[in-house]
Amino acid sequence: MAYWKSVRAQHILDIQYEMLVRDQEQQPRRLLKFLSLPWDERCLRLFESERSVHTASHSQVRTAMYSGSIGRWKHYQKHLEPLHRGLRWPEGSCN
Repeated sequence: MAYWKSVRAQHILDIQYEMLVRDQEQQPRRLLKFLSLPWDERCLRLFESERSVHTASHSQVRTAMYSGSIGRWKHYQKHLEPLHRGLRWPEGSCN
């Protein structure tokens, strides 16, 4: 994100998945405020929408947010290390 923040003049809002899952009302409120959009209670129940979804994540869209994916990347940490080193990320930034 540091790269994108350095090359884009517009503001970028950081939202961490873990915080979104832990705080499922305040994080969407924060996003909508950033976008100057009004709050809508339906934001808490996106999975109930009957709109068409034509993406590979169809089943995820129809499921309420859950914390089961938090930290799953750690199973692949040893495979990500060369990328981590190549990008010169600060120690501990993937944790």
